[in-house]
Amino acid sequence: ALLSRLRALPAEAFAALPDAGEGLERRLARFAREEAGEDAILAAAAAKRYPAARLRRMLWAAALGLRRLDGEGTPPYLRVLAANGRGREVLAFLRKRCPLPLITKPADRRLDARGERVFSLCAAAADFYVLGFPDPAQRLGGRDVRTSPIMLRED
Repeated sequence: ALLSRLRALPAEAFAALPDAGEGLERRLARFAREEAGEDAILAAAAAKRYPAARLRRMLWAAALGLRRLDGEGTPPYLRVLAANGRGREVLAFLRKRCPLPLITKPADRRLDARGERVFSLCAAAADFYVLGFPDPAQRLGGRDVRTSPIMLRED
């Protein structure tokens, strides 16, 4: 799946990646088209100047469609994954005072264009991630949009 996505990308997509520069984007693009897997790409592209961790981040950013500008600036929204009683109090406070949109129901989100792009990238990354689960029932897509936060009760 990773190779398929990398090989379908145009050269401009590699140039727009976070950490791209110094010709590294051309090097990664070339080895993504020539090598047989992630480890082989990393081994071929690695050098003292290009640590494997940087290369791996760039490969996955490319596969997920991330661009250099996506991670810059203030986050476009806050997303609640779970909360207990105290967390619900904090959420009530944030709803009144926080300038960022607070997502508790992903299907009802109201975001600007940048927020919608980041949300879509996160949802696509989650859908890509679950493809590696051994149980086919766990590989269903679209969970990020349908799943509401877990609200814990205090007993």
